[in-house]
Amino acid sequence: WEACGPLGGAVPAGRLPDVLDRAAARVLDSPAPSQMQQDAYVLLEPEAGEAMGDVGQPPLLERMLLRDHRGGPGAISFLRFWQAWQEIWRRLGQPGGQASD
Repeated sequence: WEACGPLGGAVPAGRLPDVLDRAAARVLDSPAPSQMQQDAYVLLEPEAGEAMGDVGQPPLLERMLLRDHRGGPGAISFLRFWQAWQEIWRRLGQPGGQASD
């Protein structure tokens, strides 16, 4: 959380690319088996559109982080951050997380 540059209880939405990069590094650096890493990495992949010209959806992790704006307009609240990180750890088969996230 601290490494993502929060301002009070939220990370500015402008830092979203940094948060997603940190999540990708956490998945790739995990000692989890490759199948579990792939399952976690799916959270970071954009969803394809269903029709020609449909740009699809942003990655699920991004949608989880920005689901609401309780941290303020255009911010990632601590609660959403924590929930997203818990999902990463769950998919990697690892309990909890690390304080540096």
